[in-house]
Formats: sequence, structure tokens, C-alpha cells
Amino acid sequence: MGTKIALLGDICLNGKFDFEKNKNAKIYLQEVAQYLENFDYVIANLETPLTDRNFTLTCKALHLKSSTLSVELLNYLHINILGLANNHIFDYGRAGYKDTIELLKNNSIEFYGTEGKQVLIENSTNKIAIGGYCCFSTNPSICRSRANGVNPLDPKNVVKILQKNKENGYFNILSTHWGDENIHYPRFDHMLTARYFADQVPLIIHGHHTHVVQGIEDYKSSKIAYSLGNFCTDDVVSTAIKNLTVVQKKENKESFIMALEIEDNQIIKSEIIPLFDDGEKIKIGGSEIKQAIEEYSNALKQSPEKYQEFRKNKMHDLSLSKYKKRTIKWFLLRLNYYFVGAFLKGILSQKRYNKVIKTVQENL
Repeated sequence: MGTKIALLGDICLNGKFDFEKNKNAKIYLQEVAQYLENFDYVIANLETPLTDRNFTLTCKALHLKSSTLSVELLNYLHINILGLANNHIFDYGRAGYKDTIELLKNNSIEFYGTEGKQVLIENSTNKIAIGGYCCFSTNPSICRSRANGVNPLDPKNVVKILQKNKENGYFNILSTHWGDENIHYPRFDHMLTARYFADQVPLIIHGHHTHVVQGIEDYKSSKIAYSLGNFCTDDVVSTAIKNLTVVQKKENKESFIMALEIEDNQIIKSEIIPLFDDGEKIKIGGSEIKQAIEEYSNALKQSPEKYQEFRKNKMHDLSLSKYKKRTIKWFLLRLNYYFVGAFLKGILSQKRYNKVIKTVQENL
């Protein structure tokens, strides 16, 4: 029998998903928790540090966190491996990060994506290496290769690790935190990066960050899921900027589970399980979501020129709706330590992104 793995999208245990604030959270998650108990490994990206600290100097407009009590929900969902390579795990500094990993260790939940860490699975039928990396396109904090930071998505270094894993007999699952928020179509740079990785070794790419579902691509012997969407996220209220709240729209409440069975280091079964937060619980199923994923996936098959023009138009539409309210008054209300620091950090992140992405382009 193969190893059964469930890949989930972004987990943000805030608001109604914070167990300290909502003791009925298990009821909200009950249906999907019962489904997930059938898997050997349940893997997700944890966006919220698990800490009881309430002060941070990390420069962000939105700081995510959840109480330490929320680890009970991770156990309830049968999540036993978590990715931490994202742009929010250091929202409450190194102290908040240390609180998180100590809690995970105490609950026998393995983690990857920071401190150069991978998770290695070995059993009678498989050897699987799970690693995670955060792209500079997400403007992460403390993202560097050395210890105690988030693993950066530097294609040159990632390929070395993927190849070494393969040489040691491991099948790779690569978790990537990347992209632009609220668009269903990945950056073409990221498509090139994903295919570049798949040219080196067969693998599964487990993408997230965009907070909406994106397409899936079968490339050579690999499966690339660019974004699984939000597994669970409530509205986010900023603690740094007055009157700033990010409200979850319908598309932010849609996601899917990638259900896999791996045997002899090969994918023998793959299934998309749609999920939808209907305001009362996270429900399994939804033909509309499956049809949408097929539409997003078909768009990836366009020629490079047509796809880039297609996505450029989608980004234009998104920018019009996003930036139309950004008046001078809007900026003045946000001129504080956190906003200015995040803005400057974003400029540096863009420079670092431009630098590492050329590695892919030079190898094509």
C-alpha cells in the first residue's frame, strides 16, 4: 500500500479559527477533519505564528498570529507536518517564531521551511523529502539561507538540494510560497521556475500565498499546483494601521486538497478535493470550484506570448480595483513605522527577486 498524503493550502488561525477566541472552531472544521483522518500525512503552510505575545517590531501592515491554544486545532485536523517558509512566520519576531516551533515540537508536529530544514519520510515503500522555500515576491521577513531564517526561493540552491535528495533515493515534494495575491494566474517567471525544477528531478510542487486557487500543470513526470488557496482564513484586522481590515471575499474562501498516494517513489493516485467556507463550516465538494481549477489550468497551456498578455490584462483589472482608493489621504493615514518599514523592505525584496530569478532565465 502506498503512502497517503493530503496537501492543504494556507492555514491562518486568526479570528474564528483562533481556538482561544472561538471554542466552537472544531465544529467549523469537523467535516474536513473527518476526511483528513484517512491520510498518513497531512501537510499545510502555517501562516500564523502560534504565540501569546502581543507586541512586535516587525515592519508589516498586517501582522498575523494565533494563540498557543490553537495548536489543538492542528491536532484535530490531523496535521502532522507544517511548512513555515512564508512571509508571516516572523510577524512577531524571533521570539514568536521560537514559541511556534517549541509548541510544534511538544505536539509532535514536524516542520520544514526554516533554518534550512526539510522533513524526510521513510517507510517500506517510499523515501520522500519535503522542503519549503519563500519567494521574495511575497516580501518576507528574515529570509536568508543562514540559521534561524526562512528558506529563500533561490533556484540555484534549491536545485542542488533537489538533486541531492534524488541521489539519496528521495522523491521530492517542494513547497513554494510565491506569487501575487488575489489573481488566479501565476507569474510567468514562476511557471519558468517550476518547469526548471521539474526539468532537473520529478517532483510535486505545492504552491500557496496568493489566497486564491490557481491552476495545476502536469509537466514531464511532475505535478505543479501553483496555489491551493486558503484552507482557512478569517478577516484580518491590522494592529499597525488604523481602520485597516482585509475582508475575505468568496474567492478567498475557496481552496482544495491535493490528495496523493505515492508508492515506490511515484505518484500512483492524485485527486482534487474542493473546499469552501460557507460561513458556518468548511465544506467538502463543489463542482464549480473544480470547473474553475480546470479553467485556470487550461490558461497555462497558452503560448508564452499569449499567456503573458492574458495575465497582464488580468493584473490590470486587479490593479484598478485595488489602487483606486489609494489617494494621498490613504497614504498619509498609513505613514508610520510599520508601513514605511514594510515599503522599504518591499523595494529590497524586489531587487533580491530580480537577482535570483535570472538564475532560471540563464539556464533555459
